[in-house]
Amino acid sequence: MYLKSIRLRYTVRQDMPKIKNKVKRKIDKIETALPSNIESIREFLATPDRCCSKNCVSHFYETQYEALYQFGKDLEKCSQEAQEVALLTNLREHLHNPKSVLRGGERRRQRVAYSVFPFGPMCRQAYLLIWDIGVSKFGNCLTHMNTQGNTFRSRIHGRSGSVSPTALSTDLRKEVIQFILDLTEHIGEASEGRQGRRNLHTVKDKVVYFLPASYSIRRLYQQFLEKDQSEHSQSSSPPPLSLSSFRSIFYSDPCQHIRIRSPRSDVCDQCSLYRAYYRKQPEGSSLEISKTDEEKVKKWQEHLQLAKEAREIYNRDINRAQVTLHHLRKKNPKLETYVAHYTFDFMQNLAIPNFADITKDMYFFSLRNIYVFSIRDDGEGKQFNYLYDEGDGGKGANYVISMLFYFLRQRQQHSATMIVHLHADNCSGQNKNNMVMQFFLLLAYLGFLKHTELKFMIRGHTHCTIDGGHGIIKKEWRKRTVFCIEQAAQVIQESSPIAGTQHAVILKPECFFDWERLLTKFFKKLPNLLSFQEFEMDATRPGIIRYRKHQRQSWKETSLFKKTPKFSSLQKLQETLIQLKRPGISEQKQKHLYEKVRKYLPEEFQDIVCPKPINYENI
Repeated sequence: MYLKSIRLRYTVRQDMPKIKNKVKRKIDKIETALPSNIESIREFLATPDRCCSKNCVSHFYETQYEALYQFGKDLEKCSQEAQEVALLTNLREHLHNPKSVLRGGERRRQRVAYSVFPFGPMCRQAYLLIWDIGVSKFGNCLTHMNTQGNTFRSRIHGRSGSVSPTALSTDLRKEVIQFILDLTEHIGEASEGRQGRRNLHTVKDKVVYFLPASYSIRRLYQQFLEKDQSEHSQSSSPPPLSLSSFRSIFYSDPCQHIRIRSPRSDVCDQCSLYRAYYRKQPEGSSLEISKTDEEKVKKWQEHLQLAKEAREIYNRDINRAQVTLHHLRKKNPKLETYVAHYTFDFMQNLAIPNFADITKDMYFFSLRNIYVFSIRDDGEGKQFNYLYDEGDGGKGANYVISMLFYFLRQRQQHSATMIVHLHADNCSGQNKNNMVMQFFLLLAYLGFLKHTELKFMIRGHTHCTIDGGHGIIKKEWRKRTVFCIEQAAQVIQESSPIAGTQHAVILKPECFFDWERLLTKFFKKLPNLLSFQEFEMDATRPGIIRYRKHQRQSWKETSLFKKTPKFSSLQKLQETLIQLKRPGISEQKQKHLYEKVRKYLPEEFQDIVCPKPINYENI
């Protein structure tokens, strides 16, 4: 940039008489024409007739090019103030005032012996170019030096320290901040531990509050103006501040802990009911509540606190998995066990065919579903997505356990000593049920897992890393045209901007087993399972499950063994499992796909996605 600036100054100075009022346009053309490499700049500046009759610049670039280049690099590293101090020091060193006589009188004239170490004497033009300054700035520096005497202080702007006439008053700024804080206290919702993305260091120790998604900065601004006009009775007066000023205050430090929530689904029912009660209160009221309602408030606050603590446990488990994996990769001898953390959940169904530009009729069609079950290894930061057609399987506990078993076998290199922490949502039909608990008890009994902790976050506050992965897939899915499950797997593989973080595996019906028939032979049910959030199973205590509602409570435990399983190894377990029957697609849906959807598919995919039903004429 230093050398380019030198060339720019040369070229503009030479062309100035020609371009007159078109200087800006000319400079833009010159900037685009500047060479990108140093050698071409060197050749440009080394040409004759660039400064004076002695060709100072040409001489420097022929003999002392490396020194000049280093001088420019050192100058770029300095602040503007430091550059000025260096320039003033150099001028003071080479300034002298010879005496001269004019019409019998005596006067003093300033002369500068232009010189820069190690280049030696030079002309004024070369001096200005080496320092990368213009004539006007050079003259201002000389004037400043004469007024300051022997001190070497940089110039101070005349309006330095003064307040801009357009700046907001301190009182108005405080009024806006207080308005935002009062509104947040009235309708804001405390977060459950998520801090957001904006300036985390400023809100690390603060509770983050979310305003409803219906709000925007423009709406807040309009409400503030209405409030200000009503208080001061100034219906025709101009607004006290602009929208941009209000926005800058909203993003300033006093309001850094306030966010506007994005539109979302799966909102906590309990929190929504309390917010509805909040909105019913008269505007400006102190929200005085009865003793009955006071109890509700306490329960809601406790609910939020438990959600926050559950979030902290979740983040702690992820961090532990990342640390242990780091040590494992370094082959740390002190690491005795590998602590893994997995999050698992179903994704919203993917429907094929999927078109980037969808027709109106497609909205009313019943399409072919692809089920996606995801397991995220939070230690490695990888998400494994298992895809299967709706005709090959369902979404019950048998299928969840089958895919967990498939995934854990892929991690068998650590199976002898692996400690597993798992998180899932509270869906009882899939994740939180007796069959899943019995499955992990069985793995502990076989010694496949040394220790297992299965945890469920508070209902309504279960958003986690795997949901972020699903969001990335959905975003990419809306852009792509997909006709079959193989193409769907490719979309998932390519969805993440970070290569290798999204994996897609297509499962066949042979991968799904009837775990219910097997587990009910050896295990009994845990009463009131849905009321508990944390569970533990250990290989040293076969059949024993520990459980509690949250970390503040003490552990309870019980044995779920009916009788001891006959098999003693994983191999024998696999031999005992019975494969589930393929559910298939109903005849009515097959007919619908064949008659309505088939025509929108290319010929090579028609028989794959929408085949003709076997008994089509009889349907």
